[in-house]
Amino acid sequence: MASVWQTVCVFISSTFRDMHAERDHLVKIVFPRLRQWCEERWLHLVDIDLRWGVTKDQADNGAAIDICLKEIDGSRPFFVCILGNRYGWIPDELPPEEMYQFHGMQMETHLSITHLEILHAAFSSIPQMDGTTAQPCAQTFFYFRDLQCLPDPASLSDWSDEERQEYADTFVERPPADPSGPDRRKMLSDLKTTIRARYEQQDRVFDYAGYWNPDAANPEDDRLRGRLGKLEQFGRRIEEDLKRGIRQQFDDHLATLTADPDPLAVERSLHEAFIENRTQVYVPRTDVEQQLTEYVDSNDSRPLILSGPPGSGKSAILAHWAKMIVDSAFRIRDRPLHRR
Repeated sequence: MASVWQTVCVFISSTFRDMHAERDHLVKIVFPRLRQWCEERWLHLVDIDLRWGVTKDQADNGAAIDICLKEIDGSRPFFVCILGNRYGWIPDELPPEEMYQFHGMQMETHLSITHLEILHAAFSSIPQMDGTTAQPCAQTFFYFRDLQCLPDPASLSDWSDEERQEYADTFVERPPADPSGPDRRKMLSDLKTTIRARYEQQDRVFDYAGYWNPDAANPEDDRLRGRLGKLEQFGRRIEEDLKRGIRQQFDDHLATLTADPDPLAVERSLHEAFIENRTQVYVPRTDVEQQLTEYVDSNDSRPLILSGPPGSGKSAILAHWAKMIVDSAFRIRDRPLHRR
């Protein structure tokens, strides 16, 4: 299977609280369409959305930075960044340098995690402790939200003070409470200017807008009222940008696909696509898989039935077990023979 299928990993970078609508549009609308397009070309799409992948403890002890940078390296050369009117969280301090896989993080404490992600992916990667660095991601795309599509907090006169405050805390970057402290509004503006100077001429920066619905609910945060909608233009642009990038990065792979494939190869590819989709996020069930292996290796002629309620993971277990068996067969086949 590995010789036929290729994997496309896309890292999604943004601040979190103000970008739930955009990220949900990607996860629920854009990536399912793009995933189908990829599967037709024997490509497996994996989107890396760390909204729910980093715990509070990891964020508090500084591990979130390491996790994000590692995921970016695992997703190269694809990097999608969405920026609105928030600069993002700046860690107050970081654990000792030796706690990190990456070197020089203490010097970057004054930057937000989102800013660090952008630097690591698109400009000059932060070196690892062994001194290795990576080239900037070749397929980097930036999407800037039009600030005019969100209302000014003061204009929300029919909201309570608490609702307006929650909205402002989520979507608006405030002046620093301490005049000597960092001005995140300027840091964000300077960051966008730097990105435009480097990537706008390459058609890798796109401005988008949406429609603000003040009465829409937020499943991620029930304290917040209102949500951005009508993001179809935003989604279509990301989909087309990624298709363009995938064609460039996988041109050799796509060139091997024949216009009139063998029917058996087509059927086999469908099975492989099913297996790949069911095994990307899989909690091992070694006890069940061991029973499957013992049954296949035995002389028992009775049928084996794997049963369970809907959603319990029956297809994932069988897919993972089948993939494991195939991988084992290839390892045995390729193992050198030793004669006595």
